Amino acid sequence: MKSIEIKGTVRTDVGKKATHELRKNNGVPCVLYGVQKDENGLPVATHFSVPTEGLRNLVYTPHIYVVDLNIDGKIVNAILKDIQFHPVTDAILHVDFYQIDEAKPNRYWKFLFSWKVWQKVYVPVVNWHYSCVN
Repeated sequence: MKSIEIKGTVRTDVGKKATHELRKNNGVPCVLYGVQKDENGLPVATHFSVPTEGLRNLVYTPHIYVVDLNIDGKIVNAILKDIQFHPVTDAILHVDFYQIDEAKPNRYWKFLFSWKVWQKVYVPVVNWHYSCVN
């Protein structure tokens, strides 16, 4: 499977004002859901931001990539879980990633090829690609 590297920085402010300012400066807020757990055993999400240009090769392609996220020097393998577009401008508003755990590979492949993911992520991108070609 192909892989792509995306560089991001950790976000400390996750509110509405900080997100609006981030998008104004050509950034995209992202969340990494993974295998990390807190002291109560609940999953921990990592909030980070990526420049819009960094996501272009991942989103606007018919290929499926394993993403090597470089978040402030820490490299994590992940897959694209969900993406949100602006309803009018089709700008990327938010991206969710899911961390790959090498101990449980079958779970991620089943998720990656599920019909819901194809409807929400891949079908709009392929439709957009074909509309631009024609």
